[in-house]
Amino acid sequence: MTLALHDVTFGYQDRTIVSGLSAAFLTGRVVAILGNNGIGKSTLLKGILGLIPTRAGHVMIDNKSVHSMPPAQRAQRLAYLEQQASCHWPMPVERVIGLGRHPYGTDQIDDALLEQVMQMTDTHALAKRPVTQLSGGERTRVMLARALAVDAPILLADEPVAGLDPHHQISVMAQLRQWTLAGRTVILTLHDLNLALHYCDDVLLLGKQDFHFGDADSLLNPGILSRFFQIEAKVTEVDGQLSLVNWRQATVNKQA
Repeated sequence: MTLALHDVTFGYQDRTIVSGLSAAFLTGRVVAILGNNGIGKSTLLKGILGLIPTRAGHVMIDNKSVHSMPPAQRAQRLAYLEQQASCHWPMPVERVIGLGRHPYGTDQIDDALLEQVMQMTDTHALAKRPVTQLSGGERTRVMLARALAVDAPILLADEPVAGLDPHHQISVMAQLRQWTLAGRTVILTLHDLNLALHYCDDVLLLGKQDFHFGDADSLLNPGILSRFFQIEAKVTEVDGQLSLVNWRQATVNKQA
């Protein structure tokens, strides 16, 4: 199932945030949306979901307009993890995760799937605890499990590893990559460029005036890093894996 953006523009009131963007997110890929703070990463996800109006262009799934779909159908195809998502009621964790099945109706609880996503997010041991008594990192993993429980072909996750300890950052990224092997697509926003290099197939780089979309290993090069992030870093291979080292602020804005 392919999610395609055709010359889309999103914004708020009289302010345009994302303009003229086109990209196709293919089945079985993990895609990182990268860019500086305030550049429009979260806005892009909300625009795809139809949570904010589309000012121009089209969002399509397999050549069908996402925004013309009935809400329940859209919710079954696009799962969403909001940035810093939370729950304000003291419900048990297992019930919160089960809410991910809501788009299918109250009789569509899948116990095997819920067990799977709790194992993936290391939330099984939290199942009986009130979600309001969890730490911030624990709540993040619970809300990710709820999004995974939708079992949608496309998952949009806004900073799913923000606030997690290093062990759970690596674990979540590895599990999301594994999630795509069953023919799903994961699109997430990140700030950690090395996590993008290690676990993502493609990257969408958002800048003030332009964007780049393509293979992560090819795009995360010194010229791009300087242009989009105003940093200098060396790309090197460590144990067969590309990594960014020797970070510092860029002294000259290089061209990619």
